[in-house]
Amino acid sequence: LKLFFKQIFLNMKKIIFIFSFLILISFTATILKAQDQDAMKKWMEYMTPGEQHIAMAKMAGDWKYTSKMWMAPGQEPMTTEGKAKFEVLLGGRYVQMNVNGSIMGMPFEGIGVNGYDNASKKYVSSWIDNMGTSIMFLEGTMDPATNVLTYTGTMVDPMTGKNLQIRQTIKGETADKFIMEMYDTKEGVENKSMEIVYTR
Repeated sequence: LKLFFKQIFLNMKKIIFIFSFLILISFTATILKAQDQDAMKKWMEYMTPGEQHIAMAKMAGDWKYTSKMWMAPGQEPMTTEGKAKFEVLLGGRYVQMNVNGSIMGMPFEGIGVNGYDNASKKYVSSWIDNMGTSIMFLEGTMDPATNVLTYTGTMVDPMTGKNLQIRQTIKGETADKFIMEMYDTKEGVENKSMEIVYTR
């Protein structure tokens, strides 16, 4: 009789262990499923174009520009004119600008890609052109009170080989006009180096 009850007790322990193990698996699966759903939700939020992307997409089209460039503080600016084409990329997530003009009698081409990073909550911008061999990366924020987008970043100054602090502002005056201004900081002093007025 003792052996009988002992066997029953052992069987009960096995059943309780198996039942507990199954509950643990089910609980773990539920947690993992919830984590997967949360991760998927966050990724969907990251990849989905928002109001910032919709606003940028309105820039699509053909533009003309007039630019002023200051080679050194106090000097008269060099003025140029050209054309720019803005195109929406990858389902409205980015806007690419292709610029064509001339500088000092030489053909000028530039390509910029602008976007808004849903993860960092910042505007992002890259720029390349045929007057250099670097890629400039900038990050920025929008001031809704003034409607001014301000980018900041660094680039290597080809004259000195040192990092140059860059600040760029973009102000939309109307749906068909905006102004881009570029500033650089040398020896602790910020100077305006460029101003471009775009119209369409």
